[in-house]
Amino acid sequence: MGTSEEHRASAPEGGIERDHDAAVRRAIALVRAWAAESKPALVWDAARIVDRHGLDWIPGHRTTPIVATIVAAAGATMPHFSLPAAPGAWSTADTMATLTGVELDRGAATGIASRLGVCIARAGAAGLGVHVPWSPSAEDAHLVASALSRRVAAGVGYLLVNVAIGRGSSAPDHARFQRLKTMFTAVGAAVGVQVRIARSAGSQPVGRGIGPAPESLDVLAVLRGAASAPVDLRMRALAEAGQLLELCSSSRPGHGEFDAWRLLDSGAAWTRFQAMCEAQGGLREPVLAPVAATIAADRAGHVRLLDGAHVQRVAELAGAPRGTGAGVVLHTRLGEHVDQGQPLFTVHAASQECLVAVAGDLRRAPLITVGDDPAAAVTEPQDVHSKG
Repeated sequence: MGTSEEHRASAPEGGIERDHDAAVRRAIALVRAWAAESKPALVWDAARIVDRHGLDWIPGHRTTPIVATIVAAAGATMPHFSLPAAPGAWSTADTMATLTGVELDRGAATGIASRLGVCIARAGAAGLGVHVPWSPSAEDAHLVASALSRRVAAGVGYLLVNVAIGRGSSAPDHARFQRLKTMFTAVGAAVGVQVRIARSAGSQPVGRGIGPAPESLDVLAVLRGAASAPVDLRMRALAEAGQLLELCSSSRPGHGEFDAWRLLDSGAAWTRFQAMCEAQGGLREPVLAPVAATIAADRAGHVRLLDGAHVQRVAELAGAPRGTGAGVVLHTRLGEHVDQGQPLFTVHAASQECLVAVAGDLRRAPLITVGDDPAAAVTEPQDVHSKG
């Protein structure tokens, strides 16, 4: 188990192990108690019931709809039941609600997933999962139990957990990542869920859209194979789908990502996504809020700072998630060179009053900082995928 030097120096090794064992036992007890509060666990005829869970706390990262339809096109079944997000945030269900219906009861959700291999619905509407509010500082046992209890109730046997590492994420350092990895694996084994952990960089948003409607447009662009699709979101989704395919033996070891590429690029995942949306009430095209303002660079240079937490706050001030079409669309990334006058981001606000609130926030602190020295630019590290 990873631990900081400070912690290691202040506590005997045996004490650390006892603390970890106690936390694992607490998490197992919470999983069983919370799963029991849901209706009886779902039982499936299919053998490969999979899901993904994100511990990122960074806006964007909306890979679930892409991953779900890729693995369903491969023959696995991915019923994803989304819990409400914490205040000021939004969930996968909020993003999907701009595209199709997500208020599915248990019978409708299971019927769609059994027939198509995929559904995305609100957990509460289906009577699955106890809502446990969490934050990056939440106790490890609660984070793990919240994720696994819902999957036990949904009859999931294989779970991929993406843990983003970086400032503002659920794992600000490698030590917490190691603790979460060890606990997820141990607790999953105790409750019958095979867990694999993926580690990714959490230094900036993934995709260009921040807010339910902007994120859903990113999802559609990736699934449709549009030239404008955000590359980082596409690559993250392919990596996660590949790991899930290998975890549930839908792909041979080392071939999962290749199979995921094939299913996405052939249009099979897009076809499955359209079928899911039609079954859930019809596919809608999201529209961005028309009250908008684009912020351009006041100088040439490299993007040195793009704070994910600040992006989320600006999106919230713009009206996300309640305001129809509200959010932020990013036009640049960390480390990129921009010219003077080049657009950095666009704010789509639910009202003129919301746009005024955003302008006031941006006067206090810029959302994106541009500097002259390319060596000082904070660049996005490569994702590192760790198998648990």
